[in-house]
Amino acid sequence: MPSLKEFRVRIASVQSTKKITSAMKLVSAAKLRKTQDAVVRSRAYTDALRGILGQLQGGSEFSHPLLETRATVKKVRVLVIGGQRGLCGGFNTNTNRRVEALYQELAKKHPGVEVSAVLLGKKPAEYFRRVSRGYLDAVENLGDDPITWPTQEVCQRLEIDFLKGEFDELYVVYTRFRSAISTIPTAERLLPLDKESLSSATAAT
Repeated sequence: MPSLKEFRVRIASVQSTKKITSAMKLVSAAKLRKTQDAVVRSRAYTDALRGILGQLQGGSEFSHPLLETRATVKKVRVLVIGGQRGLCGGFNTNTNRRVEALYQELAKKHPGVEVSAVLLGKKPAEYFRRVSRGYLDAVENLGDDPITWPTQEVCQRLEIDFLKGEFDELYVVYTRFRSAISTIPTAERLLPLDKESLSSATAAT
């Protein structure tokens, strides 16, 4: 049977661990609040931008190459935005499932279509390699702050490729944030710009 001294050492160790985990909890809560605020701000910006685009598109005289729908969709590009680490519940698994569902949807909608992918995040790249699916490019070393991600460079490259005719449609797969315990794996078409969604955004603003 452990001695009284050993019990005291164990109690002290548990109390020390409790202090450390409490501090970690406070730090995590602060980071979560900061991230939630950033999501809310960015969503408001996105909605306003969609509304402006919808108003511009509303005029019959307005036209732009990014609005032009290709007669035949032979090539589709998919931008996958996933996690950098594991141990986050079904976050990465649900994203991968949405990717698989999108590939099936595209094959059914456009028989014989050629689908290529650009990946942001370590976990999507690991998944594509695990299932032996090729991809054009992957940025795996992403920092904790999304501002440091090369999203502008990636989007500019995708825009140029679309205008050059390298692909006919562009989709993005990401996780839409609803709350700290609820996220929705989502696939949206980015290019060509969806006139219906722009119009609905204009009506909502």
